[in-house]
Amino acid sequence: MRNSIAFFAKVSLTLLVLGLIVPVQTASSDTLPTVTKTFTVHDRNDQPLAGARVQMRYFDGSINPNDFTYTTIVVTDSFGIATVSLPKNEQSVGAQVEPSLGDTTNAVYTSIPYGTGALDSLVDSPIAVRLQAANLSLRIVQSDNSDAPLTTNFDYPFPINDYPSRNSWVLRAGSFGVALDPTLAIGSSYVVDASPPLGAVNGFPRYYGLKVTGVSPNLAPVLYTDV
Repeated sequence: MRNSIAFFAKVSLTLLVLGLIVPVQTASSDTLPTVTKTFTVHDRNDQPLAGARVQMRYFDGSINPNDFTYTTIVVTDSFGIATVSLPKNEQSVGAQVEPSLGDTTNAVYTSIPYGTGALDSLVDSPIAVRLQAANLSLRIVQSDNSDAPLTTNFDYPFPINDYPSRNSWVLRAGSFGVALDPTLAIGSSYVVDASPPLGAVNGFPRYYGLKVTGVSPNLAPVLYTDV
């Protein structure tokens, strides 16, 4: 029987990702036509969230043929507002919002990569983001237990009717909250993964099995490294 999850007990987990990381490719300051995206970030209670980190990325083969190019990280002001500029007419545009260090109650936000709701770099536009309540806390580390470098990628179950795989990325050190799909089936297996950015030297991703355990309303996600 498939059971819907109305509540997760808050769980804190550490993911290991291995590899030495090459410098991240960031947008250049060349005088190319740009567009500006104005983010207004609200927390899980719909209040303006100050101190959240915001970054966008896009694919431009002329800059980096093997990976995304990332904009400079900006931080929301007291009104929850941050502006990001990126070159016009780029492909595979995405956005990531991560609350400030120590905040694991508001989940990170990753934009839908394709289809309805996907972002573009065609025109200036506002982007309203309301963060969900986190039900899982993650920290991604390297083999020496130091924090994984910025733009380390991670993925976890999103609602199927939304866009199930978004390929989120890290904007700061420390633990952060995520919002797992509340309709995950109890006892079924899902995947959580973490991987170094493309271009890592001798790096490889790590995959974890995810199962939901317990009896409603005391349900909790559990990560497994074995099969």
